[in-house]
Formats: sequence, C-alpha cells, structure tokens
Amino acid sequence: MQLLPGDLFMLLAILLWAGYSWMLARPPAHFRGDARPTWNWAEFLLVQMLFGTAWATLAAGIEAPLTTTTIHWTPAVIAALLYVAVGPSLIAYRAWGLGVGTVGPTVATFFANLTPVFAGVLSAALLGEAPRWYHGAAFALIAAGIVVSSVTSKKT
Repeated sequence: MQLLPGDLFMLLAILLWAGYSWMLARPPAHFRGDARPTWNWAEFLLVQMLFGTAWATLAAGIEAPLTTTTIHWTPAVIAALLYVAVGPSLIAYRAWGLGVGTVGPTVATFFANLTPVFAGVLSAALLGEAPRWYHGAAFALIAAGIVVSSVTSKKT
C-alpha cells in the first residue's frame, strides 16, 4: 500500500471533521451557556465561506495559466455551481450542526457513515449508473460496522 498526497489530505480532513463534530457537542467552557459568543451560525458560516472562496479563487488563479482547459459556461454548469454553493456548503453544514447539537456526535456519525450509500443511490437515480456487486458489498460492510459499533459490550 502506498499513501499518496491526496490520501494524506483525506486523512487530515477526516481528523479535522471528527474534531469539529466533537466540539459541536462538547464546546469548551468559554463557549457554553451565557459565556457563548453572540455571533450566530449564519454569520460564522459566512466567514468560513468567504475564506473558502478566497482560497478557491487563489487556486483557480494559479491553475488558469498552467492549463489550456476552459470552462464552457452553460445553464447546467451554473445550476451545478449554485447547488454546491447552497446545498452542501450552507444547508448541509447547518443541518449537521443542528443534528450533532441535538443527538450528539455518536448518533450523527451513523449518518455520516451512510454517505457512500447515499452517494450510490443518488448516482443510480440521477445519473443512471447501474449498481454493481461491490455497491452491495460496501453497503453490507457499512451496515455491519454500524451494527457492531452500536452494540454495547457486556463485561463479565
């Protein structure tokens, strides 16, 4: 097995996401009760989105002169960009934050583990990609992992 830079970035992203989810349910003392800062979720998320946009713009500016590929702007491309900007970037983060805050990171993680299943179902429904045997195997492994992790061990 050989880890590539993208694999390492993905592992870092997983670690950071776990920390983010943990902090949503168990904020430090200076973020609890009356000590909680007065900003609201929309303002905080807006700042995160602005930083993300700045970094993406910088990366696109660096990439543009290095490639001959051009973007063919169509209504479908614009609709896809708007979906990504509103769906996963705004609504999903708000829903995740509410979910983790309500049920805690343990229960919310079950749904995070189902992300590949949702992706497979959506690719079949929206893109017409037929499911294959490995999709079923992946679903079985995910379901088994959820079942195994939800069973409490009994000490004798």
